[in-house]
Amino acid sequence: MKLFPPSQFRNRAQEIAIHQPNDQQAQLYEVTPALASALFLSLPLEARDPNLTEIKVPSDVTVPDVAVLGNAAQGSGFAGEVLRVFVTAAAGVPVDPAVEYTIVTVAPAAGEVEVTYDAAGVPTLTFNAADTVEECEVVMNVLPSNFKAKMAEEVGI
Repeated sequence: MKLFPPSQFRNRAQEIAIHQPNDQQAQLYEVTPALASALFLSLPLEARDPNLTEIKVPSDVTVPDVAVLGNAAQGSGFAGEVLRVFVTAAAGVPVDPAVEYTIVTVAPAAGEVEVTYDAAGVPTLTFNAADTVEECEVVMNVLPSNFKAKMAEEVGI
């Protein structure tokens, strides 16, 4: 068995940093969502359009309405900081123009949304059940939920 010296293997971050266009292109493709989100960071918050739209919020009159953004069936599968939340449908009626809800870190009252994050940084949105929220849009700094592991992943040269 032949062992390669450590210099022959790099992680994804190192591979992006080198100046070999073919390698860079392949690695940049892997991290494009995070790069696009980083570009938006320079814009004022009011100028940013929602980057996650038509997020379905399952309703139940007995419990708060919850949307897990890491669930591919309901959201993006991305981790990242939620900056703004707009309700676009409630009680079976489209809300036009969309109404911005206040982000809180405790149980939400009417017109508020609680945002919590799991260990991987994937957000969960919890609305007050009385608001009967069915769909929302989210402005967030998007990162793939496995971004840290992906950047550290070894790639061959």
